[in-house]
Amino acid sequence: MIRRLIILLLIVGCVFAQQYEDVVILKNGSEIHGIIIEEKPNEYIKIKSGKNIFVYEFDEIELLKKELVENESKNSSNKTRSVAVGFGTNRSLTLLGLSRDFRLGNHFSFFLTAGIGTALSGMGIAYQNNYNENGVNFSTTFGIYTDGDNPLGSLNLSLNYQWKIGKQSFISAGIMGGSYEYNNLTYYCYDGYCEDIIHSQEYVFPTISYDYRF
Repeated sequence: MIRRLIILLLIVGCVFAQQYEDVVILKNGSEIHGIIIEEKPNEYIKIKSGKNIFVYEFDEIELLKKELVENESKNSSNKTRSVAVGFGTNRSLTLLGLSRDFRLGNHFSFFLTAGIGTALSGMGIAYQNNYNENGVNFSTTFGIYTDGDNPLGSLNLSLNYQWKIGKQSFISAGIMGGSYEYNNLTYYCYDGYCEDIIHSQEYVFPTISYDYRF
């Protein structure tokens, strides 16, 4: 079951991992890039561009469209790679983890991760109410690791609060829970064929970690 969820999540992430922005093209030739935050059909739209909010009547607008964001700016909100160490990181039950986010909007991201723990490699969906700033961070991670020769799966849910302590550094503290598969060398045998019995273990832990993003 865990492995099927991993495959499904990978497909979803590949489809939605690209980031888009709204573009308003006015009849006077001006273009405004940002996020449409309010729209009243046939009357007006509000678009947030940077820290500014603009309101335009529909009779001022030539075209509304979405564009793929190709060039990331240098501000902290677009630092999507991270190295984390701690008693469980904000992505999985690991002591050391690397991750790469693919933004899905202002708050959500699909990510790939690898580390030392129950997510030797993994993927998941994360929510930050204030991306790369102080705020709540929630993630769901499906991981794969090995126990001897067998590939095993894990599921991790993490809820924490992150504090920004520098331009690229964060401290996160919260709680995590989930389950992981393990093999305790017990076998099921039938007609001369023996198969490993895979068990699962649930867990709930407090977590604290340091995260460097770049």
